[in-house]
Amino acid sequence: YRQQMYLACDERVTILGHPWYHGKGLWYDDFSVIPHSMNMDIAAALKENGKAVECNSQFYCKASERFKCQYSEFLRELFEMGIPVTYGSDSHHDYKDYRPNIEKYLSSAGFVEGDFTTLSDTALW
Repeated sequence: YRQQMYLACDERVTILGHPWYHGKGLWYDDFSVIPHSMNMDIAAALKENGKAVECNSQFYCKASERFKCQYSEFLRELFEMGIPVTYGSDSHHDYKDYRPNIEKYLSSAGFVEGDFTTLSDTALW
């Protein structure tokens, strides 16, 4: 939480990459273990500082069905608050394209084509 809040406020950060994902998959069964107030604190910091948030496909590979639905709803809530959502694949590793696998979760949460933001190189650097 503290790390994500720090990054959401840091002027060097454009996108908060995969919030709550640390790669170990130890608790990816029920996203509701994260208090909603913490998510709203992060959302407020992102909005106040003009940041985007990343939907990361690798995160979906390690989570339960329930978690995938809950996390998609979390991202949708941020989107509806006006926070741009980008799509990432953790491509700094050699992962395959998981978009077909997670599309059903995102569309169930209300995402449609065009909802995801693409940032220009100048926005990133």
